[in-house]
Order: sequence, then C-alpha cells, then structure tokens
Amino acid sequence: MARRNSGLFDRSYPDEYRRPKVPLQTADALMADLKNLEVNLGKPCNSRCVFCISAEERIRSWAPHREVEAVLLRGYRKGLRSLGLLGGEPTAYPGIEDVVSYARRIGYQRIGLVSNGLRLADFACARRLADAGVSRIALSIHSMRADLECRLTGIPGAFNSKVRAVKNLVKLRKQGYFKDNISLNAVLTRPLLAELDEYVRFFSRRGIRDMRFNGLWPNGALRRDAAFVPRYREVIPAI
Repeated sequence: MARRNSGLFDRSYPDEYRRPKVPLQTADALMADLKNLEVNLGKPCNSRCVFCISAEERIRSWAPHREVEAVLLRGYRKGLRSLGLLGGEPTAYPGIEDVVSYARRIGYQRIGLVSNGLRLADFACARRLADAGVSRIALSIHSMRADLECRLTGIPGAFNSKVRAVKNLVKLRKQGYFKDNISLNAVLTRPLLAELDEYVRFFSRRGIRDMRFNGLWPNGALRRDAAFVPRYREVIPAI
C-alpha cells in the first residue's frame, strides 16, 4: 500500500492503490505532518527485476530537475531535514549529484538513496555521490548466489557488480562518509529464505551491519511462480 511519505511523483502502485501525480501547489498540505520527505525521481532503471511493481507500466521519463528542486525547497521550508531519493534507479538520474548537492546546500541533514548498486560498482560514481552529500545508501541485493541475482534482476554479472558496490561503499564509510550507514534491501523470495542465514553472514563479513527484508508483492513475471513466491507461514520462521 502506498505510504504517506512516498515520493511526490510516484505512480508505481497498482490501480487500486495508485495516487495521481501531485501538483506542486498541493505539496504544502501534504508536507504538514511529515518527518521525512521521499521524492521519486522517475521510473527509468538499468535493471529488469522480475518482481518490480512498476515494470509493467514503467513511465520512461524523469521528473524535471526544476520541479524536483522546487519540492525539496518546499519541504525544507516546512521543516523537513531528512530526504530519501527513490526511483527507478536514482543513480541514473541526470545530474543526481546536483540534486544531492542542492539538498545539502539548502539544509537537509540526512540524505538517503535507494539503489540497485550497479552504477556504484564504479568507485568514482560512489565517491561523487558521497562528496555531494549522500549520508545513507540502501542497496537492493536479493541473493548471495550469482545465478539467482542474475535471474531476479535480468542483468548478467549483476551480483559481482553489487559486491563491488558494497566494497566501494564500505571503503568510503571507513573514510568518514555515509554517517547514516549503508544497508541492504532484499526481497524475500523462496530461494532467499533457504539461504537467509548464509546471506546474512556473507554480507556481514563484508562490512554490512544493517539488512532489511521486504515481503514479495506477487507481480510481473513472478505473479504466479510458486517457486519464488513464499507463503507467509514460511517467512515468519525464517526471519
């Protein structure tokens, strides 16, 4: 279900939960009682996750840069100091470092970003985001098996790229960046449940101290795939 502090450009939810794009003139009312502002920069993505809830009707365009800055400024003036940047894939947003720098410059103290990690395998990319002011990154990694991560994301070599991203981000954290930490976001598929303990150990050994597991919304190619969609009664004992 759509969260109250979801991005102002969000149209990723199924019809029964979908909200229309929010005009800027109504943003003040929506921000009145928020603590954290989440802005969806758009739906373009460099991954093809089989369970993506927005893949079937993906809007292949980005939110205009000026509109994003206008929303950030309104949020700041309403007293918000925590920001989350969502997508799509935020690291692919044209001028993402400029958006982060602008948010930091006007006064946001905590700037988080949710990423699939593919572009962050490039240390220079990760460093630019850190220098711009990102203080927290959540990486979407759904398995510790290379073949399964490839199957779930549709990207050959995705797992190795994401492990390099983890290495880069942990290295930067040791240099004083990402004071609000690095976390993993994994979708709980049935294969991940079977390897959950090993998954936690694998990434803990690589410096990850925060892992969050999300229930799988049966969608896209996995809508009726019993091999991947676990039942609630399976998830609870595993967690």
